[in-house]
Amino acid sequence: MYKEEEEEEEEEEEEEKEEKDDDDDDDDDDDDDDDDDDEKEAEDEEEEEEKTRVKFNGARQMAEIFCDNVGLMVAFRAFKESLKEQGDEKLLPGLGLSPRQLFFVSYAQSWCAKITPDFTVKLLKTRFHPVPRFR
Repeated sequence: MYKEEEEEEEEEEEEEKEEKDDDDDDDDDDDDDDDDDDEKEAEDEEEEEEKTRVKFNGARQMAEIFCDNVGLMVAFRAFKESLKEQGDEKLLPGLGLSPRQLFFVSYAQSWCAKITPDFTVKLLKTRFHPVPRFR
């Protein structure tokens, strides 16, 4: 099924390219260099987008994210219980965030990562777990 979709996309891209070539033939030769630069930049962006377009198993990814959320819910319940036992905790100076807010900031930071688009594609193709960006 994916091959059929890919073939359809390729055919559409070829048609668009042919239409663009026809339009380019109709244009005057007096185009500014700025127009050429803008066109090149747009082509580069499209090429980069095409490089990073990946199909992956969304159901599998969704199940993994669901498990992440259940784990977060259990951890937060345990955290609230520990707050009850320990009583009110002091706020960190200068942050103005409650212990509950800090709990979620900490959780969010655990998913922070800086990875290149190429590596993101590799991870999406080879890993069972979703990349941090999509969690």
